[in-house]
Amino acid sequence: MSKKNIEGRVAETLLQDNLRIVIGKRTYSIPQPTIGTLAMVAEDIAKLPEFSPEKHITEVLAGCVHAEKVARILAILVIGAKRIKKAGLLCIIPGELRVKRMTRRMMDNLTSGQIWNSVTAILSIAGLDDFFALTTFLRTVNLSARKVGETTKTTASGQ
Repeated sequence: MSKKNIEGRVAETLLQDNLRIVIGKRTYSIPQPTIGTLAMVAEDIAKLPEFSPEKHITEVLAGCVHAEKVARILAILVIGAKRIKKAGLLCIIPGELRVKRMTRRMMDNLTSGQIWNSVTAILSIAGLDDFFALTTFLRTVNLSARKVGETTKTTASGQ
């Protein structure tokens, strides 16, 4: 990655610039994926069944009943957690209704390939590698703190 690209990503992240992404025939201005958005997406991903590439075509087609869950994941990424959870007088459409409407629009107008490409494009922008590095670092710090705590325990003599 070039220095210009890194600086651009940092600037976009700090400024919270919306991203422009084309999905199907529409261009959406979407917020930078936040940890809140990724957490909402992770909840829905956890509800998906496991698929293996070796499955027979009938098993894959039977799994299409979960297509709405996949479209919902894209809808959450497009809308963003902050907009979904927004409440108040200025919020005309409640968050969950927004997600349902966007999910229906995605299902009615996009192919599975378009949904796949859109989800992967947004997730690549989300900086998941940075999030993974952060969580790995925090787990390491937590484990180190536990080990230090265990080694400093004192016992009474004779035990």
